Amino acid sequence: RQMCIRDRSTGADLDGSVQPYGTTDFTFIADAIVFKLESTPTISFSFNMLEAARKCGVNKYLFTSSIGVYSPASVFNEEDVWKTFPSNNDKFAGWAKRMCELQIEAYSIEYNWNNISIVRPANVYGPFDNFDVNNAMVIPSLIIKALNPDPIFKIWGDGSPIRDFVYSKDVAKGMMKVVEKGYKEPINLGSGEGVSIKQIVEIIVRLTNCKKEIFWDKKSLLAE
Repeated sequence: RQMCIRDRSTGADLDGSVQPYGTTDFTFIADAIVFKLESTPTISFSFNMLEAARKCGVNKYLFTSSIGVYSPASVFNEEDVWKTFPSNNDKFAGWAKRMCELQIEAYSIEYNWNNISIVRPANVYGPFDNFDVNNAMVIPSLIIKALNPDPIFKIWGDGSPIRDFVYSKDVAKGMMKVVEKGYKEPINLGSGEGVSIKQIVEIIVRLTNCKKEIFWDKKSLLAE
């Protein structure tokens, strides 16, 4: 059943969509697409789902935040999130996710609803990824550039930034474990291994048999 979860006027339909069935007593909320230039969609549908789950008496709830809530750093520590600000490249989505985390904290105080888990995944990739040229993330964006008809494979930066990329299935397993163990504090979820953008490009070039000229646009900054 399709509905717009950004619009609270969907009311009963939205509440019914998260009504527990049988022995199911938990709800996961995850963004499918990152709204790089808007915070409103992320905030509105996250708030709406949270309220619908509360009204329906969902026992356990998991909110998918993001490492975009952090300021750029080589290591992200969960407790440091409020000591800094998200980067300019992540400020819309980053602040939206922070606001949702604050709303969850408010719900725990106002409604004594403490069975809410928060995960902050690293850079997720995998099957059914988003390949929209307007808002694709790092790996699908690079795959698009390797396969499109442009004669030059143009990449922002010099390839040196290190990122943690984590496979979507591993993220799902990690989320389930967090909920099953009843972990309440925000927790980072990644592979634990850093990979440079240059290494990712080399892998994509090899697997796609890309023969293009690679151009590193060092005047542009890769999103931090």
